[in-house]
Amino acid sequence: MREIVLVLTVFTTQGPSCSSAPETTDKGPETATPPPRTDGKTDAGGKTDTNTKPDPCAAAALGLTGSAPLTPWTIPTGCTPRGATGEHIARSDAALAERLDCTGTAAGVDFTKTAILSVGYTLSPAGAGLGAFDDGKVVTLVSRQRNPCPGDPMPMPMNTMAWFSLPTSGERTFANTTCVVDSKCP
Repeated sequence: MREIVLVLTVFTTQGPSCSSAPETTDKGPETATPPPRTDGKTDAGGKTDTNTKPDPCAAAALGLTGSAPLTPWTIPTGCTPRGATGEHIARSDAALAERLDCTGTAAGVDFTKTAILSVGYTLSPAGAGLGAFDDGKVVTLVSRQRNPCPGDPMPMPMNTMAWFSLPTSGERTFANTTCVVDSKCP
C-alpha cells in the first residue's frame, strides 16, 4: 500500500509531462496563433520569420554565384538504376540506358529540352543527400552532411545514385564541395 501512495505522490507532484512540442491551447481559428515560418518568407500579416538561418547549402553560402540549382529527376516507375559510380550525362535514350534499365517502359525524357545527370556515390553515415548547381560550364556536386544525434545507431555507408535534369546546351566539368546542415535530433 505504501508503494501505491508513493507512486501517486510522485505523479501528482511532477505536473504535466515534458515534451519537445510546445503546449498549445486551441481557442478556435480566430485566436489561434500559427506556428512560426521556417522558410524565411512572410506570413499573411507581412511579418518575416527572424528565427530562420540561411541555408548553408545554398549557392550564395557556397560561393557559387551565377550557379542555379539543378532540379532532381525522379526515375520512372518500372525503371531500375544500374549500379555505377561517378558522373554520367545522358543526352539520348541509349546513353540513359547505360545507367537506367527501363525494360518494357519508356523513360519519357525529351532530350531536345533536357539531359539527365546521374551521380553514383557512396553516402556516408552522416550524409543527408546530394545537391547540384550548374553555371553552364561546371556542375558543382554538393554533399550535404549532418552531425550525428546522441544515441544514433552506427550506420554504414551505402552506395546510391542521385538524378538531376540538366540543360542540354554545352559540355560540363564537375567540381565537388560539402556543406553541413543542422541535425534535427529528437
